[in-house]
Amino acid sequence: MRLIICVIECLEYDYLMKCNAPNIKSLNPHPSWSFGRTTRASVPAILGGLIPECIYRDCIHNKIRKRLVNPFFLTDLKRKGIPTFLFIANGWAMEFLLFFMPSWLRDEMIKQNKHGFNDEWNVRKACELARKHDKFFIYLHMMSTHPSFFNGMDPDLPRREGFDNVRRRAVEYVDKLIKPVIDLDADIIITSDHHIQHDYWHPRVYDVFIATKGFRWVK
Repeated sequence: MRLIICVIECLEYDYLMKCNAPNIKSLNPHPSWSFGRTTRASVPAILGGLIPECIYRDCIHNKIRKRLVNPFFLTDLKRKGIPTFLFIANGWAMEFLLFFMPSWLRDEMIKQNKHGFNDEWNVRKACELARKHDKFFIYLHMMSTHPSFFNGMDPDLPRREGFDNVRRRAVEYVDKLIKPVIDLDADIIITSDHHIQHDYWHPRVYDVFIATKGFRWVK
């Protein structure tokens, strides 16, 4: 196994396609539906193999999901001794996952949760680990596209003039940042956890995207 799942916060298919994101678009992303309305719900689903469901029923994306579904996925990796690296400092899901992190990564994710997310460090470290190990599972949770973190810890930013331009730059920044991940020799899934508007009432709360690379073993 050489598997990487990269989840980009709050990014629906329609908005992705408006952005200058050549690296993600090179993987032919499709519209899909998340299995969770919030990070707290969608990330455990993804880590159980329930990657977002592509709207095209017979697409390779849905065939991959059928092959990955396993509610005990992380436990099985731990039992088999496959190196597992979960780069997620989002507190809504991190607390469930600390047990599956090596101590150095657990300390770093807790630090980032308290003092600020660092997608650049996470990507660089993930690439180092992928090149070092023959087998691995890596999960990358990109926070730069979350509204609160477009420009530091400013909770008022989404309500300010020019929000769309700032959001677009954040998506394009992440697209450039993850190019080294896409270039790795691995099976890769890039997706999102939920729509940017993920309140209970929003009719498109589950709208996301999915893109993949590799998976030649899935027919």
